Amino acid sequence: CLRQWKPAPVLDTISSLKPTAFIFSGDNVYTDTGFYRFKREPGRIAQAYQQLAEMPEYQTLKKSTRLFATWDDHDYGRNNAGAEYRWKDEAKQQYLNFFDIADDAPLIKRPGIYSVHYLGEAESRTQILLLDTRTFRGPLRQAEPNEECPRSRLVATEDESRTLLGDDQWDWLSAQLRQPAALRLIVSSIQVIPDGHCFEKWGNFPHERERLIQLIRETDARRTIIISGDRHLGEISVLQGTDNTFPLYEITASGLNSAGAGKGERNPYRISDDNVRV
Repeated sequence: CLRQWKPAPVLDTISSLKPTAFIFSGDNVYTDTGFYRFKREPGRIAQAYQQLAEMPEYQTLKKSTRLFATWDDHDYGRNNAGAEYRWKDEAKQQYLNFFDIADDAPLIKRPGIYSVHYLGEAESRTQILLLDTRTFRGPLRQAEPNEECPRSRLVATEDESRTLLGDDQWDWLSAQLRQPAALRLIVSSIQVIPDGHCFEKWGNFPHERERLIQLIRETDARRTIIISGDRHLGEISVLQGTDNTFPLYEITASGLNSAGAGKGERNPYRISDDNVRV
């Protein structure tokens, strides 16, 4: 979550640590809020990326670090948007241009921006799986306004035909999880394990959430960590294993210069003393 019109000194801190790589997990620019909400689509997407390109902190990070990125809704083009979004092809082109995606990259020839990357070799090989939770996502379900979720009104769908990743991306993910790796990072723009809050999450598609968890375990993809963003807060969640399964961890790291949400929000999966953010 990076508001491109605001300073982002955290990027200078990250650059100073000299990381091997940095992963943008979505909302890398905001194309539909602030000044940009008055601009026409899809031109405002290019303008938002241009403003980020001119940010000194981003320029320093780009020069010193290998960057990976997927998108969420605000850089995709519209809050909570999915497969229905009219300008998704134009948004993809802006993503390709900004992040210097190679002309021969597999994602060039297929819908969406999901991709796989590797760092290190042999026993230290790390697999980075960048999911696309926007291009193929079916309609969200909204309930009537209520005290628990007065703003978003998002609730879990009961329609199991509604997808989050789409058939082709599911097939691709299944194949990738069977590739050898010492460590796997599954990057999802929205949270996977926490399922009790009122905002976008895999829990809005409970059948898809369960499918992902089962796929990770069925492929015996141990040492897998989910990386997520979106929420403007930071937390680590764990889905405990059983006698026959291994635990699954998720690190939510959000945002870069837009944070402070979720105060008092309960998450029974959170690693903490009382499961309450303070």
